[in-house]
Amino acid sequence: MVQFKEEKLLRKELQKLLEDYEHKEIRSLNKIIMSMLARINNEAKIFSGIPEQLVTLANNSLLLQVYQRTGLTYSEDKVVSVVGTSINYIKAVIDKLVKIADDLQDSDKKEALYSLIGGSHLFMAYFFCKYRKKFFADNVNVLCELHGIPKLNEKITSNDALVSLFELTESKKCSKLQRALDIIMQHGNDLITIDANELNISNASKLGISNEDIKALQLLTRVDYDNVYSLMSIAYESISIENKRTGQKLSLNSLYNLIFSMFTNSYIKDIESCKENKNSEFNEFMDAILNIDNINVLYSGIARNFHDIFKNNLTAFSKFENNIIHKYAEIEKEKLSIINSISTTKPSTENTSVVSSSENTLETEENEESSETMTEATDETVIEVPTRRSRRFDQVTLALAVFSALFLIANSAFLMYLIGSKNSAPVYGNIDTNQQCSSIYTEEESSVWQDQ
Repeated sequence: MVQFKEEKLLRKELQKLLEDYEHKEIRSLNKIIMSMLARINNEAKIFSGIPEQLVTLANNSLLLQVYQRTGLTYSEDKVVSVVGTSINYIKAVIDKLVKIADDLQDSDKKEALYSLIGGSHLFMAYFFCKYRKKFFADNVNVLCELHGIPKLNEKITSNDALVSLFELTESKKCSKLQRALDIIMQHGNDLITIDANELNISNASKLGISNEDIKALQLLTRVDYDNVYSLMSIAYESISIENKRTGQKLSLNSLYNLIFSMFTNSYIKDIESCKENKNSEFNEFMDAILNIDNINVLYSGIARNFHDIFKNNLTAFSKFENNIIHKYAEIEKEKLSIINSISTTKPSTENTSVVSSSENTLETEENEESSETMTEATDETVIEVPTRRSRRFDQVTLALAVFSALFLIANSAFLMYLIGSKNSAPVYGNIDTNQQCSSIYTEEESSVWQDQ
C-alpha cells in the first residue's frame, strides 16, 4: 500500500466517523472523504515545501481526485489507498513543474510561471463552484450574517447576479467576479472558523476581505456553477497566443487544459510515467509559453448559454468584454511577458475569429519589397520601373482595403440592428434588456438585497 505522512491522521478520522460502516454502501462517501481531507490539511499541510503559488491548485486537485476515485462502498484500506495514490501522483506533477521552472534560471520567471499555472480562475471555477459550492455557499451565508449583510432578494436570478459581477471593484483593478474568485482561491477554506464555544468567527478582517468583497461572494453563490465555468471558458478562449517557432495559434483555454488535464487525470496507472516525462502535455505546454510571438483578444460570437444576457444588451456585453476578457488578458499578458522577457504592452484586439498578425507581417514584407524598384537612367531624369513584387503589393493593398470596407459596412449594419432592436427589447429572466446593467447594483442596491 502507498505510504504517506498523513496516513495516521486519516485512519484516525475514518475510524472515528465510519468504523461501523466497513463494507457498507454510503451514497455520499466521496463528499465525506473530501471534507475530511480538507480538515486534515488545515491541521497538517499535505503539500508543504512546494511553491506557494501551487499550493491551492495541489490541494484542490487532491480533493477532486478523491471525489472522482472514491466508490460507494466504504473500506478503510481502499480509501487510504486512493488518498495515498492521489497525493503521490499530484506531488509527482508538481515536482515535474518545479524541475521545468528550474530550467528558466531566473527567479522572476519562475515566480511568473508558478503564478500563471496556480493563479488560473478556470480550474478554480470548475472545481470550487461545482464540487464545493454548498460548502462555499454555507460559509458565505454565515459571513454575511456576521457582518450584517442582508440576504439577496429572492427575485434575483443567476443571470442578474452574473451581470452584477461584471462590474469593476471600487479600486477599478478588476471585476467583482475576478475578485470573488481570487478570494475563493486564496481563502476559500478559511472564511470562518469555529471557536471553543462552537461559535462562528469571521476571518474577513484578518484576510483583508471588505464588505464589498463579501457582497461579491454572496452574488457568486446565486450564479449557476455551469455559468461560472462557461464564463471563464469564454474569457480564456477569447485570448489567443501565437507560437513564433511553429506559427500555431492556441487559446489560453486550450493552453491551460494541457496542464490541468494532468492534475485532474483520474486514471492514475503509473506515477513513474509522470516523473520520467512520458506525458507530452508538459512539453507542449512549455513550448507554447516559451515561444510566444503575439497575444491577441479574439471574438468569434457569443456563447449560447449567455445569449439571454447579451443578445440585446450592449452595455452588459461591453462590460463583459472590457471588465472580464480584457482584464484577464492584461494579467496573463504580464505573466507571459516576464517568462519570455517580451514587451508588457496591452494585448491587441481582433474582431475576426483568427489572428491577423500574419497579414500584418505580409503587408510589412510587401512594403519592403516594393521599395526595391528597378530604375532606368536617362540624361534628363531617373524613371522608376515597377517590379512584379511592387505590383503584387498594390494588389494585396487593394484587396485589404476592400476587405476592410466590407467589414466596416457589415459591422455598422450589425450595430444598427442591435441598437434598433432596443425599442422592443424583450425581458429575459428578470433582466430588462433596455436597462443599464449597472442599475441592478450600486445605485439601486435595494433591488438586489432584501430590506433588513
